[in-house]
Amino acid sequence: SDLYNPQRVTYEKECFLHLHCKNKTYPMGGYVETFGFGSPSGHNPDYKPGDDRFDVSFTIPFTVREAVGLSSTAPAAAVASLTPFSQQLLASYNYVSPTDSRLRSSAFVLGDGGDVMNTNVVGLIQRKIKKFLLFCNAEIPLQPRDRYNPFERAPGENDIQDEIPALFGISVHKSDFYDFSKNQVFRTEDYARVASTMQKAQAKGRGIVVTTPLITVQNDWYGIDAGFRCNVTWIYLSRASEWENQLSSEIRELVTPRKNPNDPSSIPTRGPFRRFPHYNTLGQLTLSASQANLLADFGAWLIHANKDVLEKALG
Repeated sequence: SDLYNPQRVTYEKECFLHLHCKNKTYPMGGYVETFGFGSPSGHNPDYKPGDDRFDVSFTIPFTVREAVGLSSTAPAAAVASLTPFSQQLLASYNYVSPTDSRLRSSAFVLGDGGDVMNTNVVGLIQRKIKKFLLFCNAEIPLQPRDRYNPFERAPGENDIQDEIPALFGISVHKSDFYDFSKNQVFRTEDYARVASTMQKAQAKGRGIVVTTPLITVQNDWYGIDAGFRCNVTWIYLSRASEWENQLSSEIRELVTPRKNPNDPSSIPTRGPFRRFPHYNTLGQLTLSASQANLLADFGAWLIHANKDVLEKALG
């Protein structure tokens, strides 16, 4: 397809882009903040401050294949810092950073953006999006109220996925592999209310799909102003007893944990659906057709079961 071999890209009015391929031009759209992937080293696009549009030529296409592969390169940050030569083990591409006043193409080692954030909450708030959905496909199940009361104590690393408290300026634990320390965008005092709302939904057996109004705090690192009001609909991965009760007895027995089956944070520790639905993204990189299909069915059911919440959130 021509789309895989464009000769140049036109960026128009901030981030709307067009691919020029032979005799055709394809409007692509999208909020693209970095550009010129695969452009020649040192290439300087024909751009002047204030221009509505400008072209960037490039020689090596940056395709969906590269993007998907790089998004799973979790150890990139750690590997790059091992030795002066270790960067050669990682994928490197030229691109033009919009923060470079010269707008000149330079080589960058690329890796998994989860080192700083797995959800693009910051990007949405930067653009003043007043209502949005936040999918947190967590490995850590949310602990129910009888074991974790967010109004009484700070979360531990096994209470909730750490990237959620980080949005409220709460650090669950430190790591050498990622840094959430600059991710606070919401008031710390609002965290307990959000976590409690999630727990109430979890207890009803229909999964965790809830909407909470929030107010931003100033974040100079990401250029976010204080006082912006938005409605966040949290879709946090969790067991749902209503869905489990609709399964055949054979499948229900396989996905229901033997220990504490009525505890929504308890998950299977053995069998073909071990850790369902909280598959480990490091230790379970390859899912069988049965594992993937069951998760897809659960995800579809979750959306339909919470249709009223989602329609109101997006209405």
